[in-house]
Amino acid sequence: MASDNTTKACMALFIAGLFIISALVVIPVDTDGADGAGFTIMDQKGNKVSFDGPVDHIVTVGKGITATVIQLGAVDKIVVADKYSNTDESSLFDAFRARVSEGKATAGGTIFDSGRESLKAEIIDAADKEKRFDRAKDVVLLTGSDTYLVKGGLIDFLKNEGFRVLVWNDVYECDDIIALVKDISMIVTGKVSSDVDDMKAVKEKVSSKLSENGI
Repeated sequence: MASDNTTKACMALFIAGLFIISALVVIPVDTDGADGAGFTIMDQKGNKVSFDGPVDHIVTVGKGITATVIQLGAVDKIVVADKYSNTDESSLFDAFRARVSEGKATAGGTIFDSGRESLKAEIIDAADKEKRFDRAKDVVLLTGSDTYLVKGGLIDFLKNEGFRVLVWNDVYECDDIIALVKDISMIVTGKVSSDVDDMKAVKEKVSSKLSENGI
């Protein structure tokens, strides 16, 4: 990424993180390897999923997760996302909307009561009917409130169906957003994206300037 675009790229990823819905802290990524080697990701709830390398396909539930995967250049790996990732009018989501239009991905469900069954059906179809998703190798990334993910039964449903699931609730702090981007970059590329270092540099520069001005 060109240096003059660093700030824009980092802020786009920061904004993507702000789409995520509720109120805790991301547990830092646990990487046992890089550059295609095996690694393990631990989510906010302490769930661990091990990977032999980057996934071929992914389910992204939450605009922040979808946006981050797109920013990392892996939109072609998304086979299912939530409805809001498809209806957001930002040009960032154009490539994903094109996949939906071409029948390469679906995005009709949500984590909420009115859309949960549609989301479940689309994920099941991606694995069983369309054969686009491998339960044993790929992963479902979920974001949102436990009211809908836990009490609504979505997490348990997916796990009982044999899907590998990673879950985050709230990601608002700068360091937590950077950690989540690091997680996702490992999952979709098998290595830590250079964007992570760019984001850290932006944070340090902003913090330094604020400190210089007594803020």
